[in-house]
Amino acid sequence: MPNIEDWKSQIKRGTLEYCIMLMMEQRPRYGYEIISELEKYPMLAAKESTIYPLLRRLLKEGYHHFRRTAHARRRSVDVQT
Repeated sequence: MPNIEDWKSQIKRGTLEYCIMLMMEQRPRYGYEIISELEKYPMLAAKESTIYPLLRRLLKEGYHHFRRTAHARRRSVDVQT
């Protein structure tokens, strides 16, 4: 019998990925901006330890790219076109 918590986790992960892609499609964003925006919606709230690995995976899969900003240590995230 499937574990309901596992299902919830998978649904949240997919929804989170979709929401991040939608946000990046609107405009380039910094990782902390994505986290702050998601915190407005308790069901989607996620910590850095969830968001940054997800962004790295999306980068590896070619869905977005990082753009260097004037601040050497900051990179915005943008949808790959």
